[in-house]
Formats: sequence, C-alpha cells, structure tokens
Amino acid sequence: MSRIILSGVQSSGKSTLLKDIRLDVPELTIYDEIVRTLIKKGVKINREADHESQCAILKAHYENSLANDEFISDRGAIDAFVYGTWSYLNGDFTYEEHKIQEQIFLGCLPRYTHNFYLPIEFKAIEDEVRDTNEEYREELERIYYMTYDKYDIPFVELRGSVDERLGIFWSNVIYKTKQK
Repeated sequence: MSRIILSGVQSSGKSTLLKDIRLDVPELTIYDEIVRTLIKKGVKINREADHESQCAILKAHYENSLANDEFISDRGAIDAFVYGTWSYLNGDFTYEEHKIQEQIFLGCLPRYTHNFYLPIEFKAIEDEVRDTNEEYREELERIYYMTYDKYDIPFVELRGSVDERLGIFWSNVIYKTKQK
C-alpha cells in the first residue's frame, strides 16, 4: 500500500515528475490538478487565500487520502498547511483559524506513507495560476522545512534532473504493478 505525496512550492517540478511516474505506472490513481479544480469553484489560493479556501484545499486532500489505498498526489495536506501557515505568520489568519487548519492537516498525516519534497532549484514559470515571486517561494520553502521539523514528518528530498529525481523516487518506493 502506497499513499504518496509530492510536495513543494510552485514550479519545483512536481507536475513534471508526476507525468513521468504516470508513464511508469499508468494504473496508479493520481491526484493532480486538485487546486486548479478548486480554483474553478471559486477557491482562492496563494497569498489571496482566505481561511475558507485553505480549509477547502485541506479537506480535498483529506478526502483524497481516504478514497484510495494506492495513490500519488501532486501536493498534499502539508502543502496547504504550509501556505496557510505563511498567511497566518503574515497576519491573514487568526490563531484559532490556524489551529483549525492544523487539525485537518494532522488528520491527513497518518494517511500518507511517503512524502517527497522537491526543493527550489530553478525560477518559477508563469502560468497565470502560480505565484512567481521568488521571495514568497523562499519564505514558503523555509516554512516547509520548519513544518517537517516541528511535526517530525519523515520526507525524502528529490533534487537534480528529472531522471535523478525519478531514481531517488523509485529507490524509496516499491510498487508492484497489477497483474494482467
């Protein structure tokens, strides 16, 4: 049983890596475009996100984690919590709102078997959804590492080229393809 999340700031290579993993194991349930789907429903993201939006994103990750025992997700609850923590630290959320988000996040953590983090290695690419502000991305990255440390979350860093990242990924995940 593998419940895998790929975490990291915008433009860190999660979607690119996920495409190659999908080619390797096409039958694996893949959650991608979670946030983009929620945006179409009016959910705000990044620095514009309000408490209700952050909770909606966290709940979507929680529901996905319950829906399948085998999946890989482009982002997970840690991502939503990190972004919400940035907003809290910048005065956008109350302490009570932050604690509500934390409870949803903590409810998701036991559902994940593997957490891979893709650090910032190149500049963000504009796509009208991503926030490409480099200072913002760097602040988020610091919060990721603080969150991993504070909550004692095991994770594997994926660095380098796509092939190098895939090598690290597959050396940490054993997945048996379905028999035909």
